[in-house]
Amino acid sequence: MDRKSQSLKKLEGIIGNAQDMINYLSAVEKYACLVMIDFGGLTTNINDLMVIVRNHDRLEKIIVDQLPIKNEVKVF
Repeated sequence: MDRKSQSLKKLEGIIGNAQDMINYLSAVEKYACLVMIDFGGLTTNINDLMVIVRNHDRLEKIIVDQLPIKNEVKVF
């Protein structure tokens, strides 16, 4: 099985919402990278995003894929 298939298999059956993600970020011991498609995938309120970043020191990076819209990827 190739690497991509292995990664997708790990994601199979995962369900949850934003609160589950926040709980995960609170409990994670390793650094985490949050990847989303456009900002609307996480929040429409930039202040909410800033609170998440401030409150979770293990959140190392946020990557926003805007390729379909602006032909760019933003890394914070």
